[in-house]
Amino acid sequence: MLADNLRLLRKSFKLTQQEVADILGIDRSTYTFYEAGKSTPSKENIVKLCDIFNVTVGYLFGVEKNCPELKVANRSDNKGENPEGLREISRNEKFLLMAYRSLDSEKKEQFIDAVKSFLKEYK
Repeated sequence: MLADNLRLLRKSFKLTQQEVADILGIDRSTYTFYEAGKSTPSKENIVKLCDIFNVTVGYLFGVEKNCPELKVANRSDNKGENPEGLREISRNEKFLLMAYRSLDSEKKEQFIDAVKSFLKEYK
């Protein structure tokens, strides 16, 4: 069930296996084994995958059947906008968002500080 759910989530977010592997900081082949059911992610990577895809551990492992977060994330209104009012984001923007979600609180703050510093320097 884990392998199937990982594949479903990755495809629903329109990410490649390489992109998810990059976000997790692992080789693509390692991630491919997760989706093939040949290996199981570490506890740390399970937490990151839940954060990246905005799902619970229960959903990821098939204990919970419904994933309301996924339905909301993929729903569009008549204007082609998602519920948060953001237009469809590019692959690079999606990658940055997923990478950010995979970080712990401290690293998220460092990431934001680095982006702010970058913007000050290049504006």
